[in-house]
Amino acid sequence: MTFAVLGDGRSGVELAATLADLLPDWYAQISGNKQEIRVVILQRGKEILKGDRDKLRSSANRALQQHVVPVELLLEAEISAVHPQRVEYKHGDRTLELPVATIIWTTGTAVNPLIKLFNK
Repeated sequence: MTFAVLGDGRSGVELAATLADLLPDWYAQISGNKQEIRVVILQRGKEILKGDRDKLRSSANRALQQHVVPVELLLEAEISAVHPQRVEYKHGDRTLELPVATIIWTTGTAVNPLIKLFNK
């Protein structure tokens, strides 16, 4: 039961941390085993919370590991495709897949340039 959070900004990090704390209780209520839960942040860059102070970044890294379910970080993971129940990403020159139950997009959004043409 893997939850993939795509994006490591403040929203992504906070959401992943909240899931890591709440999911075990919710899953236990339906007789689930918390050992089956994974919360993973996929980030294209080499560090989380890019642009924030180093102290905040290192505190967040430590805190993510101290939740009921530790949050895993997949850094330098460039998302190449999102499919039902799996995320494809590039790490270096390899393309890898992460099987997931839930995908949460917290990275930025941009309007497709083609749509912008029709809105003029």
